[in-house]
Amino acid sequence: MNRVRELIDTLNKWAYEYYVLDNPTVSDREYDKLYDELKRLEEETGEREFDSPTRRVGGEPVKGFEDTRIYRGYTASINRFRTTNSTRFSLASKRQ
Repeated sequence: MNRVRELIDTLNKWAYEYYVLDNPTVSDREYDKLYDELKRLEEETGEREFDSPTRRVGGEPVKGFEDTRIYRGYTASINRFRTTNSTRFSLASKRQ
């Protein structure tokens, strides 16, 4: 097994333990050390595997959170007929 594959498998295992199981088995320092090594090797070779931790942030969501639905009524994000102070200033500047 090459070093890149070894690092990817190890880091993915640790990320699963951290994000999904909420039970990290290594320190952040140890994770970061191997992550930095992987990133360096990927930069040297110019190749990244599809499952490399350098391609993503985080992992699966932790179980136990409830879904929340948020209702947002219709609101216009822009009122084209409203003249703001900056628009008035711009128009006045062009007239002079």
